[in-house]
Amino acid sequence: MQEDSRKVFERHIKDAINFFPNLEIKVQGNDKYLKGILDINGCGAYLIEIRYKEGYPKRYPYLLEVGGEIPCEFDYHKYKDNTCCLTVDADEILKCINGITIIDFIKEIVIPFFANQLVKKNEGKFIKEYSHGKQGIFEFYSELLKTSNLNEIKIIGLSFLYGMINKNDNCICGSGKKTSECHLDSFLKLQQIGKHQVKYDLKLIS
Repeated sequence: MQEDSRKVFERHIKDAINFFPNLEIKVQGNDKYLKGILDINGCGAYLIEIRYKEGYPKRYPYLLEVGGEIPCEFDYHKYKDNTCCLTVDADEILKCINGITIIDFIKEIVIPFFANQLVKKNEGKFIKEYSHGKQGIFEFYSELLKTSNLNEIKIIGLSFLYGMINKNDNCICGSGKKTSECHLDSFLKLQQIGKHQVKYDLKLIS
C-alpha cells in the first residue's frame, strides 16, 4: 500500500532536522512543517518555512521566506504570501520525476535559490534563472527543444501531442537528421512532463 504523501512529507522533515540543526518542526493545527534559519555558505541567512504541498514527493513542497529579507515582488520570485517561485512547473516535474526528499530539496533547490538571491542583492541580477510567468515557460522550452523560435517550439510540441514519433524518421524540427540523432531526448522529457502540462504550457506561450 502506497504511503500517504503527507505522511511521507512528515517523515522527511524528521530526517531533515538531523541534517539541518537550525531547522525545527512546528505544528499548526493538524499540519507539521519546518521553520528556522538557513545559512547560505556563511554569506547570508534566511528565516524560512517548508510546508506540505499536495503532490509531494513528486512535486516540491512550499518554500516561504518569512524574515522579510526578500521583497514580495515578481522580480525576486516571491509572492505576497511569502511563498517563493522556484522554477516553472514543467522543470519541477522533471526534477521530481523519481520523487524527492526534503534534505535533497534543501540542498539542491533551496540553498541555490537563496544563494542566487544574495547575488541579486549584491550585483543587481541573478546568475541564471527562468524569468517569471510566461517568459520563463518559453525559456524552459527553448532550452529543452534547442530553439528560441516560438513557431518551431509549437511545431515540435504539437507533434508530441498529436503526432506519431518514430526515432528512425526525419526529425520534425527540419534538421534533416533522424529523430534518434536530434530531438529524441527532448521527446522523452516531454513524455515525462506529460501531455496535460505540455498542452497547458503551449497555450500560455502561444
